[in-house]
Amino acid sequence: MPTDILIPGSPLGWPPPVRLRVSRRARNASLRICPRDGLVVVLPDGFSPSRYLEILAVRRAWIERHLAKRREMFPAFAGACDDVRPKPPELLDFLAVGERVRVDYVSGPGRPRLRENSGGRLLIVTGPEPGSEPDAHAGNTPGARANAVRDLLIGYVKKAGARILPGLLTHEARAAGLALASCSVGFAARRWGSCTTKGAIRLSAKLLFLPNHLARHVMLHELAHLRHCNHSQAYYRFLATLDPDWRAHNRELNRAQSYLPLLLW
Repeated sequence: MPTDILIPGSPLGWPPPVRLRVSRRARNASLRICPRDGLVVVLPDGFSPSRYLEILAVRRAWIERHLAKRREMFPAFAGACDDVRPKPPELLDFLAVGERVRVDYVSGPGRPRLRENSGGRLLIVTGPEPGSEPDAHAGNTPGARANAVRDLLIGYVKKAGARILPGLLTHEARAAGLALASCSVGFAARRWGSCTTKGAIRLSAKLLFLPNHLARHVMLHELAHLRHCNHSQAYYRFLATLDPDWRAHNRELNRAQSYLPLLLW
């Protein structure tokens, strides 16, 4: 059985589109709702995929409630519940620093690859169209090529984040009179940033897509941990000296995922 199968949804609304994903590490069947892939049923290797309808029926109330909540919070999430994967973005809009990068896509032989062109444009060769050449490697399937394109985009965003974010964080640290040990940049699935007890801060490259005031809020939140490595009242009092509107910014951050291209959620 393939490791990833998309089952179209019913035109009557139930069941919704569902992606069946086989995991050798999973011991039991489980459900999750992913921004990029919608409703996902994870099955242990050897589990009969025909039983996925039983799983959906048992958890129907939970599924409907959480799908509705996601659509309400993030209108773009509805696209993840369609019968196709999200389309690759044609624009990377780095709101945090006012940079925009256009992305062009062409099919071509070989593995998917990215090329940076002049004028703030990227060219991604998505690989050969299925059936256009012998499948020399196992990756020439729509799903595998889509994942490869996503990986290329993430790699570019991480590279841009490593170029931009440490300088911004260092500037804020100096302005606040705080001693920053180091700054690294990753692409964490759920966290915008983190701070260690040794004063090392790690930021998500996804911050580039946020408006400047929200990206700055995350940086100040982490920098405040250099003074108070906890979430005590003293911490929040200090944070308020750096970011007087931190409460409003924190509420806004709950919906900030919608600034990202859906494919990169």
